[in-house]
Amino acid sequence: MIRRKNVPVRSHWIFDSKYCIKTEVFLKSKGRWVIDGTTRAMRYNEHFWESFSPAPNPIATRIMQSVACGYDKKRYAADVEVAFLKSLLKPHEQIIVRLPDGQETTNADGELCRYVILYRGQYGTKCAAFYWSRTRDAWLLDKFSAEPYTIRQLDIEKCLFVITNTVTGAVTHLLIHVDDIDCIADDDADAQYIFGQMHLEWGIKMTDPDMMLGIQRRLTTVDGVRYLEMIMPTYITDMYNEWSAVMAQRSKPIKKSLPSTPFPDGEQLSVIGTERFPKPPDAEIAAVTPDMQKFTGQLLWVARMIMPDCLFASSQFGRVVTSGSTKVLDECAMHTLRYLYSQRDRGIRFRSDGCRSIRALYDASDNPDPKDGKSQYGYSVMLFDGPICAVSKKTTRVGTSSTHNEFIAQSELAKTCVYIQDLLTQMGFPECCDGPVPAGGDNVTATSQLSQERITERNRFYLTDLHFLREIFELGRFMPYWIHGAVNGADIYTKAVPRQIILKLRDMETGYSTDVLPDPDLSATPESAKACMAYFSPYFSRI
Repeated sequence: MIRRKNVPVRSHWIFDSKYCIKTEVFLKSKGRWVIDGTTRAMRYNEHFWESFSPAPNPIATRIMQSVACGYDKKRYAADVEVAFLKSLLKPHEQIIVRLPDGQETTNADGELCRYVILYRGQYGTKCAAFYWSRTRDAWLLDKFSAEPYTIRQLDIEKCLFVITNTVTGAVTHLLIHVDDIDCIADDDADAQYIFGQMHLEWGIKMTDPDMMLGIQRRLTTVDGVRYLEMIMPTYITDMYNEWSAVMAQRSKPIKKSLPSTPFPDGEQLSVIGTERFPKPPDAEIAAVTPDMQKFTGQLLWVARMIMPDCLFASSQFGRVVTSGSTKVLDECAMHTLRYLYSQRDRGIRFRSDGCRSIRALYDASDNPDPKDGKSQYGYSVMLFDGPICAVSKKTTRVGTSSTHNEFIAQSELAKTCVYIQDLLTQMGFPECCDGPVPAGGDNVTATSQLSQERITERNRFYLTDLHFLREIFELGRFMPYWIHGAVNGADIYTKAVPRQIILKLRDMETGYSTDVLPDPDLSATPESAKACMAYFSPYFSRI
């Protein structure tokens, strides 16, 4: 490879203030010297050659917390101080950097020097995370491969490391978010030793395990049952206050009433417009798009992390993020914001007496997007009665019937279940997935196609979904079963359900049910619908 001329890259300072997420108390002022890592300043094959660095899947994060709750693991958290500066660079990766005005240095001869060579990683560069993860992973795999420890970096989650004490059999799991380390352990002594070695190598600061990436994770015990709750009240409050100020400035103050649903009942959005929310003129789109992009991004972060009941809303806003109207922002977005604010003190919850093996629900609606004819589907996967995964998306292809849409949803759920089963097995918890995943759906035809091996004119064109599902089913990894639509929690991911439905299903889907969830009834049929409803009646009678 011919190397281009190494043109110096500029640098500058960024100043910020840090506040406690829990109390909002000012902590410290912060300044950081960074490289100008823009595309114009840092060019591929001249200043860097690799930039990809893996980030943990939110499913892995939730599994860690659910397992910590269910098995009473010790929890730790730590932060690597100025992690990127600890990265080791190869000779060809070292670049020339121009110092900011006033930060010039002098050499051994007393000459003023405006340029330096970067021998270590630095904040701001496109490749900073890549250099750090390469350095970090290499050290971990080398350090904890010596007696009495062994270490594994998971094949399907490269940010997750499993360290085993071969003498005691105690296991420590590390899930690393770049420089934030999330840890669950069997033995305090192992965790303290591991973090002690990290501190000697990099310098780390032990942090509160109840806080990670802005998410509060409260662990409580009530009547001998452990509950672990993941919430984001400060983030949601800040988001609400920010948009309240914006809307007040525009003489459109946010309503004080708090809705019971995350999205206006029965509505949906489309990039080409709907009857109630038509596509606006280009000038209006240009004016509204920055607000739509910001709101959608903020909502998506909350929905994906701790509030699955808002996933349908975030999916709808994603459709019109670059074609939204003032009416969508004022009526739909602010409706969702007010709902979010009303639910700011809840999120998702796991309980130690909940289900110890994964189970799932899925659903699809026959409400095609006018743009392309694709409908909405959704599913959730539960462990210890809390959602380790929840999804609300538009189908990948056009469904020709409600059964077809349900089968597409079933196929997407099966793919996720295979990943979760493999992840749990590699983490050392095969008992959490030791049989076929029971997957409840409310379309009897879709749930029975696999077991009855039924090929008809109406399903033989289902492309690869039918064949993939049959293979997973025959391997004993997936078991669809029928469940009454009234108790299918995945319904909230497929449409804008009314108040009665969201109140009935939300606690089931987020882990806030009063009692443990009942075991799946694999024998239920439409003919036994009354029995099925009676089966769930103890739970619903308390709503």
